[in-house]
Amino acid sequence: MSASLKAQPISMINSLPTLDGSPAAYQFVISSGNILMVLSMAIIVATIFVSYLYPENFSLGTQVVSHILMILAATGLKIGYVLRCAGRHGLGFREL
Repeated sequence: MSASLKAQPISMINSLPTLDGSPAAYQFVISSGNILMVLSMAIIVATIFVSYLYPENFSLGTQVVSHILMILAATGLKIGYVLRCAGRHGLGFREL
């Protein structure tokens, strides 16, 4: 395999903090959890509008996708909360 065809490392992955116990790494985990929770809530609100409040304005296929996205967004919300809790625990916070 020639040198030009070898996989190059993604620079963004190299710049992410490692979970070596440093406060910056746990702060990154908290921030990631917060972002995931906010995005998940935005998706949930959008899917509520599509699925329940204005279903007559959307096709059946769109409503099916909306219901599926609601389940996935709820899962994302829970994962974001676990990330946030893990980051806070790593920083020494013991209560919510």
